[in-house]
Amino acid sequence: MYLAILCLACCYVAQAVEQTVHTILLLYAYLNQVALVEWEFAALTYRDDVLHLGLCQQQRCCEEKSASLGSCYVGCCESFANLLNQLAPGLYIGGQICGTSGYEEAAALGLVAAINAVFKIRGKEPFILARDEAYIGVMIDDLITKGTNEPYRLMSSRAEYRLLLRHDNADIRLSEIGYQIGLLPEKRYLAFKEKQVSIQKAYDILNKVYLGKRKEIEEYAISKGFNELKGGILASEFLKRPGVKYLEIVNFIEELQNISLSETAIEQLEVMVKYEGYIQKQLKDAARSKKLESLKIPKDIDYLNMNGLALEAREKLNIIRPLTVGQASRVSGVNPADISILILNIKKGNR
Repeated sequence: MYLAILCLACCYVAQAVEQTVHTILLLYAYLNQVALVEWEFAALTYRDDVLHLGLCQQQRCCEEKSASLGSCYVGCCESFANLLNQLAPGLYIGGQICGTSGYEEAAALGLVAAINAVFKIRGKEPFILARDEAYIGVMIDDLITKGTNEPYRLMSSRAEYRLLLRHDNADIRLSEIGYQIGLLPEKRYLAFKEKQVSIQKAYDILNKVYLGKRKEIEEYAISKGFNELKGGILASEFLKRPGVKYLEIVNFIEELQNISLSETAIEQLEVMVKYEGYIQKQLKDAARSKKLESLKIPKDIDYLNMNGLALEAREKLNIIRPLTVGQASRVSGVNPADISILILNIKKGNR
């Protein structure tokens, strides 16, 4: 057996294997012999003998398909969701070599490959970001389930849950994950937790306090182009109105005046309140999708001999080897009927 690591997050990998390196990103160990290959900012420079030994055991040729001239391309459908290469057990691969365009995409793939390589060394479960957790998760899922015929570039339109993948809630989505895997310093993590407590307090107050029929509130409502308020209105409902700002209605609610919120925290709070209905709808959609993601597919399942499965679905699933039913449902050429048959076979224990 051998272990190979190809990624951009070299410092994280180096820490795990107790080596001090900066640009060394491919660690290949075979029969106690270690060879090192250098990676320069997402364009692979390599010694043919090492690269072919690690990637081309079946004498496969790499195609020149990525954005940088001279860099190599490895079929993205050959990788699992944790970026472990299916043809070379122990090889975690990420970067423009996977067929992406742009340094940001390459760096993101490298980071996930590095984390999973370290997790493998430490005996931990694979690190996989879901499509509703991060754009990185969207990109990796697209690459390994749909493939690409041209250099892949990540765009917001590729995400079906983009209302959940906002810039203002990036810390909410990823801080806990970053802290658990050791990439977020404790000081920043504690600051994040403190901010979330303050936001939740303000959110709870907005959802329980009613703004009565008071002169200053009436004048404010009219200044925003609204009719006079008839009776009381819940503060959160008032904040949902166009043009109404949190900092402006704080003057009407004494409990909020004792809560200190930063500019970014206020932005998060306003988005939570103003778009609550849309956000809840996408959360429900994501929850339904996660039910399929929770259905694991046996590694040794035989797609080619599965009765009832369409021929195209058999071929695609056999190539991609999805880890979950949810991932299988997103493979091009696999229809709902194929998924129903797949679930039936899994429940029956057919291999």
